[in-house]
Amino acid sequence: MREISSKRTILYKKGLPIVILLCAIILVLFMIFDTRKTEEYIPFFATLTMFTLGWTIYFRKLEVVYIDKNDLIVRNKKILIKDVISVKQESLSSQYRVKYYDGNNINSFKFSIDTFLFIKPDFIKKLQTLVAKNNHTSPNLL
Repeated sequence: MREISSKRTILYKKGLPIVILLCAIILVLFMIFDTRKTEEYIPFFATLTMFTLGWTIYFRKLEVVYIDKNDLIVRNKKILIKDVISVKQESLSSQYRVKYYDGNNINSFKFSIDTFLFIKPDFIKKLQTLVAKNNHTSPNLL
C-alpha cells in the first residue's frame, strides 16, 4: 500500500487553518487592548478572516488516498479500481477528483498530489488508463 496523495494534505486540512485562526485571535486581542484605539487594523482583520474561510472551505475537502494492487483506500474504505468512473484534474491545480460507484450511488472525493509544474505523474496516467479500459457506459449514468 502506497500513499499517492500529497504529504502536505494534513497540513492543508488542519495545520494552516489553526495557525491562521491563532493569528486572528492575537490580532483581535491586540485590537481590544490597543491603547491608541486606531482603526487601521480592521481591513487587515477582515482580509485575514476571508482568507481563513476561503482556505478552510477549499482545502477541507481534500482526502488522504492510498493505492493498493486493485483498489484505492480513502477514509479507511476500499474502492475497487473497477468501480472508479473517472479521474480528472481540477482546473490548473495539482488536485484530482475521482468519481466512483458506491453501490447504486455515485460518489466522489478530491485529493492533491506532489507535482512540479503540472506534470502528470505516472500513477495518475496508469489509473486513468485502467479507468478508460473499464468503460463505464451503463444505463444508470444516463
